[in-house]
Amino acid sequence: MPHRPNPPTVNQLTTRRTRALRPHPEELAGGGLAALERPKSSRLLAPLRIKIGRTQGRSRRASAASFRWCLPELDAGGLAAPYLGGMNPTTQAAVDRLEKSLAAARFLFELYPSPRPRGRPSRKFRPIPPAVVQSVTAGFEAFAEELLVTVLVREGNTWAQIAKTANLTNPTLNTLSEKLAQTAGIAITPKGWSLKTWKLDDSKRTTWWARSGSPTWDEAKRASDSWMQVRHCLTHGLVTGMDPALWPGPVTGVAHSNLAKVPTASEVLVDASGNKKSLTLYPAVNAALIYSHGAAHIATQVAAKLGDTVDVSALTGQFDNV
Repeated sequence: MPHRPNPPTVNQLTTRRTRALRPHPEELAGGGLAALERPKSSRLLAPLRIKIGRTQGRSRRASAASFRWCLPELDAGGLAAPYLGGMNPTTQAAVDRLEKSLAAARFLFELYPSPRPRGRPSRKFRPIPPAVVQSVTAGFEAFAEELLVTVLVREGNTWAQIAKTANLTNPTLNTLSEKLAQTAGIAITPKGWSLKTWKLDDSKRTTWWARSGSPTWDEAKRASDSWMQVRHCLTHGLVTGMDPALWPGPVTGVAHSNLAKVPTASEVLVDASGNKKSLTLYPAVNAALIYSHGAAHIATQVAAKLGDTVDVSALTGQFDNV
């Protein structure tokens, strides 16, 4: 029969060198959910009660407090204890993460020829617009989940409720606004909304772009739905986005009789010959503008509801000078 080593005693376990979970200074300042750093050589958390051995047939148990597997005192770092897990996520943390996510899309625009050519650029530059759309919509999806989790934690929901509610797929300005209203009673209104987008200027019978569009909040939400349809077509390989193409209709669970009301990818693209549509530079800039400014608009109103202070200038200025 193989030799089985004796289980460690309570004293052995309590004297082992362990590190408490430590908050990262930058995350503490932002109040984000990732405020804890995992130890390099220890379990993340210990059970509240652990069976550690037997003495004369009786189980000996020790509380987790005996092992120093504990969270640090977070109150001094600005994290309010009443919130779930001792954390106080903020709207600013979600905004800062989106800003970081959008940085790649901003630099993609820097790769485009300057000054901007009137016609189609050489083929090596054509992947830039579809790449920007993919990047921006993916960044917004993460932002939507972060912001929704922030609201749910601050309102005292359980982990189970948060996990079930904050699992979003392909969210748009529209769906995030609806989710906030349904789950937290936060109504996102048009108050304070303002945006200038690019549109074809035909005033002098020239097909050139000018930043003269002024979509309303409802129009911006519909456009974000259309851009999510663009993302779907690109992600599933229905089109490349690099050449004029026949873009498929919307993927939706809406009944066929109501499909005429559903936003399509074609609504935000440029007309091309043969009833085709093109994803070119300025439509891609519009996608980035709508999602960045839309996220800023939603974050501002959520912050007001939660009593947070939020600075969204990094979002609203991200693509203004493309």
